[in-house]
Amino acid sequence: KQLNFLYISDYTNTYKFKIMGDFMVLNLYLFRHGETEYNVTRDRVGGQTNHLDLSERGIKQAEALGKRLEQERIKFDQIYSSTAVRTKRTAGIVAQIIGYNHKQIIAVPDLLELSQGDWEGRLRSEVHIPKILEQMRELHWQFKAPNGESQKDTEERVYEWIQRNLLDDKSSRSIGLFGHGLATKCFLRRVMNSNPRLTYRIEIDNCSITHLRYYQSEQHAGGSIVKVNDNAHIKATGFSQTGYI
Repeated sequence: KQLNFLYISDYTNTYKFKIMGDFMVLNLYLFRHGETEYNVTRDRVGGQTNHLDLSERGIKQAEALGKRLEQERIKFDQIYSSTAVRTKRTAGIVAQIIGYNHKQIIAVPDLLELSQGDWEGRLRSEVHIPKILEQMRELHWQFKAPNGESQKDTEERVYEWIQRNLLDDKSSRSIGLFGHGLATKCFLRRVMNSNPRLTYRIEIDNCSITHLRYYQSEQHAGGSIVKVNDNAHIKATGFSQTGYI
């Protein structure tokens, strides 16, 4: 039989359990990047806008996230980040605090935010005119900006990457993914198979923690949501609540 170990941590101790047979667990942690200028002003369309860096508060949020993970002794077998500057910077700050080699962080384009195409960087007041807002209401998760993506496109892109690279690997691991607000909401909609009109009702704050656990054995197959948008560690730094960028 295959022998594996399951690590469970509380605030002070880490416990190691032997696992016999094919009972394997994937702990998947989803982190949104720290705050950016667009999160503060909220007047421009973000989307991928991959050059944006963290604000001063965004750096503090990333540090607070790293300290929270360090305090709870959460370790990762692998950390992935989208290719956006803001996510790579957040992942790098956290990695330094928890003792993870930042050179081993893997940047993945498929984890990027929903693309807003030609609208990225433009004022919302210029593009969200009444005619466009009506189209958004009618098409909903299939609406896309010119040369951009829909929520459905983003959901499929993120979910398929996670399925192909993480869920199909039948081994016990702890994985950290540094990504984006709306992309995470779209992924969670797929996991829960919920009504697409409920996607925007999920709150995903900057540097919040969302934790899913997948059991990969035949007897215990499937996943469960442990927590969504845990932001207790960043309340002291302050945060802007927006589902964009």
